[in-house]
Amino acid sequence: MQVIVGLGNPGKKYDRNRHNVGFKAIDLIAKKNNFGPWRRKFQSKISEGLIKSNKILLVKPETYMNNSGFAIKELFLFFKLNSDDLVVVHDDLDLKVGKIKVKVGGGHGGHNGLRSIDQQISTEYLRLRIGIDRPVNNSQIANYVLSNFSEKDKYTIDNVINLITEDFEILANKDIKKFINSINQKLGKVAIKSESTNNKLQAKVLPSFKDLLNSIIK
Repeated sequence: MQVIVGLGNPGKKYDRNRHNVGFKAIDLIAKKNNFGPWRRKFQSKISEGLIKSNKILLVKPETYMNNSGFAIKELFLFFKLNSDDLVVVHDDLDLKVGKIKVKVGGGHGGHNGLRSIDQQISTEYLRLRIGIDRPVNNSQIANYVLSNFSEKDKYTIDNVINLITEDFEILANKDIKKFINSINQKLGKVAIKSESTNNKLQAKVLPSFKDLLNSIIK
């Protein structure tokens, strides 16, 4: 069984926060792939589905970000899983808005959700990092991650999460190179389409897509 965890904080108060990008991605994956209804178990909301006969469990911990590892540990003990079965989708301050990177292992980079998982499970799991950028002043980070995206950044994030959802099967199979290449190609098509329209919103966010094309994976 493959476990895909999105990180965030539960409740409407946090729903649109930068810190809840992981929840947002998991919600759309569940919707677009016709997963089962959300139910509460293992201190989380979970939803089950099949991708080419492979069982996938989507998880949104309800322990709040800083204690995400406790919920995942409870689930892991019940199903007797290991870190190879885990994919974590989360926000990342060190990446520009909408930029994504995928890697196995590494440090938590100050992300308290990852820190909790590292402490309770392991560091050797697959991470899908979605960039949210960082404030100019590091003392503002706590307020920044718990604030909402600007209209421009929300548009960029929504488009990237849509692409992640379209390629969810590739991600679930952990074919990292194919996953990134596919998203790169689709972003290129989005940028071309944006250049040919007079839509004001798309015109405003077009530079974000150019940035993504240049730097999504290095």
